[in-house]
Amino acid sequence: MRRPKHVQLQCGHCQKMFAATQNQAWRASWPSTRTRKVGFACSPTCRSAIAVGARKNVNPLPPKKLAYSRLNNAIDSGKVVRPETCEKCGRRPKRDRLGRSRIEGHHHDYAKPLDVEWLCDSCHKAVTPRARGERNHAAKFTVAKVVAIRKARARGAIPADLARKYSVTPKAIHDILQGKTWRHVPCC
Repeated sequence: MRRPKHVQLQCGHCQKMFAATQNQAWRASWPSTRTRKVGFACSPTCRSAIAVGARKNVNPLPPKKLAYSRLNNAIDSGKVVRPETCEKCGRRPKRDRLGRSRIEGHHHDYAKPLDVEWLCDSCHKAVTPRARGERNHAAKFTVAKVVAIRKARARGAIPADLARKYSVTPKAIHDILQGKTWRHVPCC
């Protein structure tokens, strides 16, 4: 495809018409599915303004991930130093294979990403319990369904039939019945 010459484009920031460079003219000739949604820029100032506007339209990180990210950036830049001992129990865990401390930062408030309590793995798990059962974001069952599955099996239902009924694998039903998953739900 030959590159078009002498094309006028409208700036995506200031809306002024300008003479396009050869590359801009070529990109403007692409089908609309391939062109940029923000438009072309007539100057470096307009290009940076378009980039800032495009970043504002991107979905921001959830507060939890944003806090993790900011803490890790502060650790990498040296603004925050990861201690060697747990603030709760005083234990000094072994280092990981890269030689870093295994102390973890626990956020009490994600709005304050650098205000963390430095805990060892066991203390961190005690303070932050796992999301078990229905509270887990990937849960396929509810407590009521788990109880119903166990009662149905006690009455003689076949696990494969239960798996088809609940649209899961037979292994998922087997794990519920064996107590490998949903262990916290009392049986029948």
